[in-house]
Amino acid sequence: MGVATFGPVDPNPNSEYYGYITNTPKKLWNFADVLGTFKRAFPGVPAAFDTDVNAPALAEFSFNAAEGDTSCMYVTVGTGVGVGLVINSKTVHGLVHPEGGHLKLPRRPQDINGAFDCSCSFHGDCVEGICASGALAAFKVGPGVQAMKPRRGAYPYSTLTLISQP
Repeated sequence: MGVATFGPVDPNPNSEYYGYITNTPKKLWNFADVLGTFKRAFPGVPAAFDTDVNAPALAEFSFNAAEGDTSCMYVTVGTGVGVGLVINSKTVHGLVHPEGGHLKLPRRPQDINGAFDCSCSFHGDCVEGICASGALAAFKVGPGVQAMKPRRGAYPYSTLTLISQP
């Protein structure tokens, strides 16, 4: 069985916290034993664990790579920003996992001083804190800019329509 989840996770099979979501801004998920929960529910079934971006990166690479390709990058933007990497036909792991969502991304001068606040509780002005759905929902609309409403009946953060200039 393959188990993939948002992170940060501990992908090291030799670690005490292998298979856990670790220190996440999603407070109710801090140090959740995701893999252990599945292993207890399905005893004796072999299990693999990775991030929710590395697993689809590997699937895209495995099923859609052109002949001779050895690498690919998978990026997802939702409640967070995730980056999965396959390099030399293997997913990339380091201390934890590749972290593309928390790269520093300075705001424009007109977005500072309350016009736009970074929504990341760990970093200021990172890609995730500026571009993920929670950040877009918190954007304060100014003169000449009109916020568009989410589709009826949909969860607002997953269906935000980008802000448009009239």
